[in-house]
Amino acid sequence: MTMPNGRIWVVGAFPYQRCLTRALRFEGLIPTVVQGKTARPPTEKELEMISEYVGKHRSSGPPYDFIVEGTTPAGDLEAGIRKVSAWKSAGATWWAEVPWQLTDNDDGKKALRERIISGPPKK
Repeated sequence: MTMPNGRIWVVGAFPYQRCLTRALRFEGLIPTVVQGKTARPPTEKELEMISEYVGKHRSSGPPYDFIVEGTTPAGDLEAGIRKVSAWKSAGATWWAEVPWQLTDNDDGKKALRERIISGPPKK
């Protein structure tokens, strides 16, 4: 009996080639842009550049995943669809709804519940 392996996603620091090349050994990449001592999520253009790098340097294997983190508005389905669609066009294969800015208090918990109840931004 064979057991399928889970996909392993790693953080890849752009523009560092060594870090991105190491990430190619796995099945997916959570891109991070490093500028000096600061790390931040990529822009859509930077994701396109990272995707091009992977396409040029990855020789074979299953499809490669690009995971983008962010938030979409709970009450505006169309705005959420536009945001996620733009990232998909830039090369993202997964969207992770990650509300890092929420605080661990009643307001933060209420906002998180509202976001969960509204469901994903899809057509």
